[in-house]
Amino acid sequence: MAIKIIEHSAAYRDRVREFNRRMKQKGSSWAFYEDPEPRWNPKRGEQSVWRQYYLAVDDQGEVRGGYCLKRQAFWFGGRVQQISSLQGPVSEGSIDRKYSLVSLNMLRDMLAREPNLFAWGGNADLNKALRAAGWWVTHAPLCLKIIRPYRFLRQIRMLRTSASRKWILNSLAFSGLGWVGLKALTAVERIAHHSPLDAEYEIEQGRGDWSDDLWLRCHPSYDIVAVRNQETMNLLMPVGDWPPVTILKVKLGNQVIGVAAVLDTSMQDDSRFGCLRVGTIVDTFGRLEHSSRIVAAATHLLKQKGVDLIISNHTHSSWLQGFRANGFRILPRRRTLALSKSLQQQWGSTPSSLSGLHLTNLDGDGPIGLD
Repeated sequence: MAIKIIEHSAAYRDRVREFNRRMKQKGSSWAFYEDPEPRWNPKRGEQSVWRQYYLAVDDQGEVRGGYCLKRQAFWFGGRVQQISSLQGPVSEGSIDRKYSLVSLNMLRDMLAREPNLFAWGGNADLNKALRAAGWWVTHAPLCLKIIRPYRFLRQIRMLRTSASRKWILNSLAFSGLGWVGLKALTAVERIAHHSPLDAEYEIEQGRGDWSDDLWLRCHPSYDIVAVRNQETMNLLMPVGDWPPVTILKVKLGNQVIGVAAVLDTSMQDDSRFGCLRVGTIVDTFGRLEHSSRIVAAATHLLKQKGVDLIISNHTHSSWLQGFRANGFRILPRRRTLALSKSLQQQWGSTPSSLSGLHLTNLDGDGPIGLD
């Protein structure tokens, strides 16, 4: 059976719908985008970042899988270069062994289109396939700050996975021991990693000219970072569209030292967070020596909104230090990062070589499931 990879188009909308029906009928929770134009970052003319869908089609024209590439400019090696991140692939091979090679065909195709490729987040099956193809797969931490311990202990479904765990968490919540323990851990983090947190912030609608100035002043201090100038950020976080973030311009005196984007989400029957109100620090950028001040501003706003906990995925060592200074727990190995062979040669393939890499929840697929 021959498989060819093509760009998604309106002519294949019904066949993608049929593919999704087959996947669901055989018990899979995976599906692919029926609309050929991405809701987030579609390509419309010349722009610095965009997403594009591709389909795996058999010789009868039936869709057997799909994947997405997000092209984006990155600063590394002293210059700006185009890098791509992948989403998927989704393959009918997960429910029918007859199509077991479809994922491999899609992986080869995406590497032929974009050799400098990374995956930011992914499931166990994808990571296994990428390792087999020679990718380097490592893990990044989760930054976590619990604001309301009682609600956290009673609602956090990712921890309440057995009757015994539920009993322990309920006991900690009702006795008050959970509140004491979690608050103590937060205090220890702040004392051990103390740094100045004094800064002011303003809520912005979109990103203005100040954003270009911030990018020009700050990006040379990063080893690797996606371009975060005015144009790119307004494409990634368009006003009134997805993701519905609040943008904070952080200042020290009269100087803009950084920017943060946050989400405030009331979860409903979520498999991870139950009905908790989750704050997410979706993105940060600015002067590295002021990382703690920028995180403090984002944390203050989310606490004012009344969230139960705050989470964020970051990779850069200076930003992780900034989260620690604000009482966040840094939980290791919570999100995968995979680099293609070509990107390994340029970025390195050891944890120390990537300590200067700045990735956040905005990179890759964006804050899917957190909005």
